[in-house]
Amino acid sequence: ISSCLKTILINSDNNFFIFYRYNRADYRSRIAIEAEDACASLLELQGARAICADTQAELLDYMGFDIVGTFGRPEEVDRMEMARLIEVGRRNAVRLVVDDLHFGQSAGEMIARDIGAARVALTSYPAGGSYIDLLRSSVDALISALE
Repeated sequence: ISSCLKTILINSDNNFFIFYRYNRADYRSRIAIEAEDACASLLELQGARAICADTQAELLDYMGFDIVGTFGRPEEVDRMEMARLIEVGRRNAVRLVVDDLHFGQSAGEMIARDIGAARVALTSYPAGGSYIDLLRSSVDALISALE
């Protein structure tokens, strides 16, 4: 929980401050455990070279992928940048291209097709679930793409 939200919760319901604080600590701990499990399940894929949407770079880096290039939204990727990313992908034997589901997928589709890499679109938003569910679904998608 951000410090702003924490302040709002405390100010609106000061009697439950300890409850909120405990739940935050508990959830952070659960996320850390899940993240460790996720990285362990990706052990065989760690070091795999990838090109990804810049919004997915931090997650892939955390999971141990070797990111050799990133791209912005499709409307920001001109022909010169696309050609550069395709060359980088070929030169580095990229196995995976990761799009951001919410920012369009045409850039990643083209790069993956031209270099013969697997492609997956990930989201940064837990649709109806939790961050832990999002992490699990991202790991599953990455494993499936590279099998």
